[in-house]
Amino acid sequence: MADLLTLQQIAELKDAFAIFDKDGDGSVTASDLAEVFAAVGQQIPSDVLMQMLHNADIDANGVVDFPEFLTLVANRLFDDEHRETDLKHTFDQYDLGHTGFITISDLQHAMTSLGCRMSLAEADEMLREADLDGDGKLSFFEYRRMMLTGD
Repeated sequence: MADLLTLQQIAELKDAFAIFDKDGDGSVTASDLAEVFAAVGQQIPSDVLMQMLHNADIDANGVVDFPEFLTLVANRLFDDEHRETDLKHTFDQYDLGHTGFITISDLQHAMTSLGCRMSLAEADEMLREADLDGDGKLSFFEYRRMMLTGD
């Protein structure tokens, strides 16, 4: 499944992996993975997380390195059963005002919570690129399109 990721997605995942690889040893633990998924709005039960870790930990060393992480994330991204639910849950997490839209400030807050410092101007640019109808906010449809196509 990891071979289905674009180069841009791999680069973004490498940045995300580096954020959660707190000690810089090139691997993340189960608690780090829980934090990764929580940061993108996915609350995964510990037994499910442990099973995911076990399945991803190809060399059975108790931690997930970057290639294993790519496989883990790709499996989750390309699992149609979970993808739509995950996207909707994440959208709802980022929609701080519960308005059905993500605003510039919502987007800036979301990126900051993921460990990415983003200025208001950068958030505005990112939002404008995904805002198909030009109303200054993202609907779920626009957010879903951005997340699935990278546009």
